[in-house]
Amino acid sequence: MVTAAVVQPAIRGRFSLQTRSCTWRASAPPDGREQTLAFLRSLIAARHIALQWLVESPMNGKYNVLKLRALTAFENRGWLSPRSWAVVARFTPARAAYSYLKRLYRSQLLERGFDQRGLLYYRLSERGANRLAWLRDTLAAGGFSK
Repeated sequence: MVTAAVVQPAIRGRFSLQTRSCTWRASAPPDGREQTLAFLRSLIAARHIALQWLVESPMNGKYNVLKLRALTAFENRGWLSPRSWAVVARFTPARAAYSYLKRLYRSQLLERGFDQRGLLYYRLSERGANRLAWLRDTLAAGGFSK
C-alpha cells in the first residue's frame, strides 16, 4: 500500500507519484479526477509488480549457495587462477570470476598471490575454511531458502 503519496506536475506536463521509497513518472498528464485515479492505480500496480519480482527473484536467498560452490571449488585444490576456478566452479562468464574472487578476497575468505610471471592466483584462507564449514552446517540444517 502506498502511503503519503503525492501527485505533482513536473516539467513539460509530466506527472509523478512520489512515495517514501521511490518516484514513478508518467509522460501523459491525467485529465480530471477519474484519469488521476486510474493513473495512481496503474503506478501502484506497477510498484506492486516490482516488489513482487524482488520477493520472488531467483537469486533471493541463494547468494550463500553461490558462495558455498565457490569456496568448495578451492577446497583440496591449492592455488587456482580465476579462469581455472571458473571452469572448476562452472562460473559463467569466466571474465566475471576476477570480480567475484576479488570480493571474496576482500571478505578475507580467500588469500591472493602472484606467481613469478605476475599471474594472479587465489586459495582458500583459514577464515574461508571456517565459513565453508558454517555454510555446510547451515545447508544441512535446511537454512537456505528455496
